[in-house]
Amino acid sequence: MTGKYHARSTMLHRQRIYRRRRITVAGVCAACMVADLITTAHSPWWLNGGDASIPDAVSSEIAAARAGAEGASEAKKSDAVPLTPLQKAVQNVGSLDGSAQVSAVGFQLSADQQSQLEQQLNAIASYGYQASFTLVDVSTGAALSSYGGTARYSASAVKGPYVLSLAATGTIDINAVYQSSDTVAADDRNLIEQTITVSDNDAYAALHDSYGGTPLGTWASGLGVTADVTDTKYYDISSNDLARLWLKGQTYLFSTNASDDGTADARQWLASEYSDTLNSAIHMALGDQYAVNTKAGWIDEGGYVAQNDAGIVHSGSGDYVLAVMTDAYGEYDLLTDLIVTLDQIHSASMHA
Repeated sequence: MTGKYHARSTMLHRQRIYRRRRITVAGVCAACMVADLITTAHSPWWLNGGDASIPDAVSSEIAAARAGAEGASEAKKSDAVPLTPLQKAVQNVGSLDGSAQVSAVGFQLSADQQSQLEQQLNAIASYGYQASFTLVDVSTGAALSSYGGTARYSASAVKGPYVLSLAATGTIDINAVYQSSDTVAADDRNLIEQTITVSDNDAYAALHDSYGGTPLGTWASGLGVTADVTDTKYYDISSNDLARLWLKGQTYLFSTNASDDGTADARQWLASEYSDTLNSAIHMALGDQYAVNTKAGWIDEGGYVAQNDAGIVHSGSGDYVLAVMTDAYGEYDLLTDLIVTLDQIHSASMHA
């Protein structure tokens, strides 16, 4: 009797342990489902949602855990702060395929538009030139690019964002500069005018020597700019990065949220300096139709070849930022043809 009783007790004890293990496994499975909702095809069954062989009790625990986690996720989404237009635009630029001939986020190109754009890009390539561009609608954030992640020599196109960064970061007192209220401010105003309107290299060097690259680096922070904009006066930069800088420039110059900071007149003056700048292909292509704020860059010496332009277009279908970077020095017809095509695509897309 003692042996049988002992054997029966041992069996009951093992059954209790087994049941506890099953309960523990079910609890662990449910906890795992809460902790990790992202699964793959090769994940264990307790992460993939189960199959017919899983005990009903465990499946119920998993379903309850998943429902609770999804509810929490939906609640979190409803509490999320909407992106500002600048944040959405910068996010969409980051989603572009920087190595593709044509990449779009938010633009729905028709077959004819796609073909027309490819023809323009292929025409540039047929002459032996390389080109990239990035176009971003300011209000919707829709973005379109060609090889937007390819870094090319900036030439003087970077002077535009640099001057904007001096004003936007407070490195210079934009009101004092606008009013030429003292000798330093008057000198800075003259240097800014010469840097932007006629791309004077000595004027730009004087500003950069005085204030360094830190203002532009500070201003670019948080935009996802990958180029090192702080080290030298000129550098390699992608059209995506140049567009990011001009998106922030558009917000600084024209955002109504900044209208109460006491700099509205000064910012209006600064914007006017970009309205008809030397050798701007964007102005050549569109300046008779719209107001534009741009800064071009060009060079063919010392091993550097570039024909670039970037800035803001105040089109009939809304403001957009455009950055075009090429090595097609002096080939303004090729650039203006591409820019006109891009404007037509923007207009058709915004009115669709």
